[in-house]
Amino acid sequence: MKKIIMLIVIFCFVQQGFSQEKQQKKSCIKFDTRTYDFGKVKQDKGKIEATFNFTNTGTDTLKILNVRASYGCTSTNWTQEPVLPNKKGIIKAVYDTKNKSGEFQKNIFVTTNDPLNVRIILTVKGEVVSKKAIK
Repeated sequence: MKKIIMLIVIFCFVQQGFSQEKQQKKSCIKFDTRTYDFGKVKQDKGKIEATFNFTNTGTDTLKILNVRASYGCTSTNWTQEPVLPNKKGIIKAVYDTKNKSGEFQKNIFVTTNDPLNVRIILTVKGEVVSKKAIK
C-alpha cells in the first residue's frame, strides 16, 4: 500500500512539473511575409527598401539579437528595443540597384530569442532593368 501511495505522490509531482513547463513564458515571432518581391526596378532607381513587419505573438518579450544580409549591396535596419507580447516591430532591407542588372535574390538572416524561430531567413528579390526596358 505504501508503494502505491508513493507512486501516486511521485506521479503528482511529475505531472505538476510538466504543466509548469507548458505554462513557461515564451516569445514568438510571426512575420506578415518572409519574401518581398520588388518586381522590375529601374537601374537608376538607386536604393530601394523592403519592410518586413512582425508581431510578437508569444507571452514573453521578443528580442531581435542580430540581422545580417547575405551580400554587401544589401543593408539592414531593425527594431532594436525588445518587443512586448502582442506588439509589432520591423526589419528593413535596403538594396542598391546602381550598377546592377538582371534578377536578384538576397537573403536576410535574423536571429531571435524565440525558441522555435532562433534563425529566420527573409528574402528580397526582383529584377533590375535599364530605363528603356520599363515604359
